[in-house]
Amino acid sequence: MNKPPVPGRIVELARRIATQSEAFERRLSEHNLQCPSFTSGSYDIPPNLADTQHIILEAADELTALVQGPRSMLATFATEHNKATSLHAIIRFSLAHHVPLQGSISFTSLSTLTSLSTRTLTQLLRHAMTYRIFHEPTRGLVAHTLASKLLLTDQNFVNFIRVALDELLPSAANMVAAMQKWPESQHPHEAGFQLANGTRDPIFEVLDKDPERAERFALSMRGFLDSEAFSARHLGGAYPWGERRKVVDVGGSSGTVARHLADWFPALRCVVQDLPQTVGSSIAESAPEDRVQFMAHDMFGEQPVVDADVYLIRFVLHDWSDEYAARIIRRVVPMLEKGAELVINDTCLPEYGTKSAYEQRFLRATSLTMRAIQNGRERDLEDWKNLLSRVDERLVVKDLVRPEGSALAVLVVVLQM
Repeated sequence: MNKPPVPGRIVELARRIATQSEAFERRLSEHNLQCPSFTSGSYDIPPNLADTQHIILEAADELTALVQGPRSMLATFATEHNKATSLHAIIRFSLAHHVPLQGSISFTSLSTLTSLSTRTLTQLLRHAMTYRIFHEPTRGLVAHTLASKLLLTDQNFVNFIRVALDELLPSAANMVAAMQKWPESQHPHEAGFQLANGTRDPIFEVLDKDPERAERFALSMRGFLDSEAFSARHLGGAYPWGERRKVVDVGGSSGTVARHLADWFPALRCVVQDLPQTVGSSIAESAPEDRVQFMAHDMFGEQPVVDADVYLIRFVLHDWSDEYAARIIRRVVPMLEKGAELVINDTCLPEYGTKSAYEQRFLRATSLTMRAIQNGRERDLEDWKNLLSRVDERLVVKDLVRPEGSALAVLVVVLQM
């Protein structure tokens, strides 16, 4: 008698999805929450369901790729720009604002409220609907889904999407051409952003000349920097700040992180350094006795504060290529020679192959984004060590902490004499 076939990977993944999905729905019920829907209710997932959610999404991602096969998978990959195209139009023409939160509107009536024809609206929205952005409850009528409602009710999220589509997407589309035009360039003015915008100025200089554009970019950053994954709480618990006297936050922007550290550690004094246009108002408002002080300083210039025992560089170095990141770090080496420590709070990619393709994808994509806008990059531990060695072979990573739930690692760097 022939033995029954042994289930393969596809069945294994399907069973994992089924088992975890049953657990997911059961736990939602225990929290008196509705089963997720595309069109009604809310999508509030309790934090203790995050692991289950991740297992389902990871298995579904691999299952989809296996069932598709390589040809279909590559074809899908090559045409994913169309996702962004319909969403871009929805954002640019504020279409979510013209669809009632309750009920529906016809394509024809929607056309009268916008500059787009019924034919164009139908073409765009029916594509978006295949991704559950809006839906067509009755032929010819447009209604909101939970996804499209977010475009109406969450302005910070809309700012993030708009920057991704207005700034990052054109930069990405021109990144390969920039790589050909300026082979292996490390300079922030020789990236996809420059080709997309017809300029030789780095992105932040371009934004500085356009206040509205700069504000939208800042608000989009704030949207995710305010999230739990980027909370300063993780940094506060990953380093012995209570044993330190003075910290310099290099490129510390408005001083949010420094203020948290000063609140949590009463003996700690903080100096926040950034460009004059960033810290000017804070300098004017701060008093000499304040434990958080502000200083106008270009991080590529000589470090003027020489008596701190910690120099913090948080979520800055990934913006820059190795050449420029090395220049920033090199400015604190003289203080490290006196015994100070450098704390780098930035992304530290997992070693390749230690995480699933699904888990790595967002971080690897973020690294490409940094390259597209100004030749920056995300780094793994080996990359960080190579960068430090490029600055000074005596620099070593004394400690690496990956706080639970944090998007950023904490690397403590010292100079070995």
